[in-house]
Amino acid sequence: MNQASLSRLILPLMFVPLAVFAIVKLLTDGGNQLGNTFFMATLFGALVGLVAPKAGLLLFFVLQFYVDFFKRLLIVGDSLSTQDVMISLGIAPAIMFTICVTSVLYCVLGKISFFNKRDIIYFFGCVGVSLLGLFLGGGAASSGGFVDIAQALLGSAMLGMTAFGTYIIIGDRADQHRAFKYIIIGAIPMALYTFHQHFNG
Repeated sequence: MNQASLSRLILPLMFVPLAVFAIVKLLTDGGNQLGNTFFMATLFGALVGLVAPKAGLLLFFVLQFYVDFFKRLLIVGDSLSTQDVMISLGIAPAIMFTICVTSVLYCVLGKISFFNKRDIIYFFGCVGVSLLGLFLGGGAASSGGFVDIAQALLGSAMLGMTAFGTYIIIGDRADQHRAFKYIIIGAIPMALYTFHQHFNG
């Protein structure tokens, strides 16, 4: 069995313990069941970003269209807490964090050439954007509640991380065109729902 076949066999098996844990947690835990489901989705998405960063990046971009919808769905559950809201907002950032971890590992291990002058300048530029976003986002949200502050800080920090992860994972022009196509397809259901809400309430 060659290395590629072995990788295709091992990677799906890594999701089996997570799936079993998710089923047990959803069946036995109290609280908001949708919140528990989003927690499992966060773990699953983070694992996808770690082992399949290109798929994780596409998932991350498509999720941007659905984050607010997921947050609104939480009111369907039996109870609603600040933790549930934070979890629903944390799915995409968790994916991007693990994508960035994988991207750095790819660079360090030499799987991706990243050590020319332009790439290094771009990397530190992304770090600077995230730090500046943290500073400005924290100041702008300081008058709000905990969720508002956390959301502003997280969103600001994600700016640089998203730019870095995208640059590393889909730097090829053909990959960029393919990703753009998948993102548009993934956004269609939310677009149709938005039109339905607008015209039918």
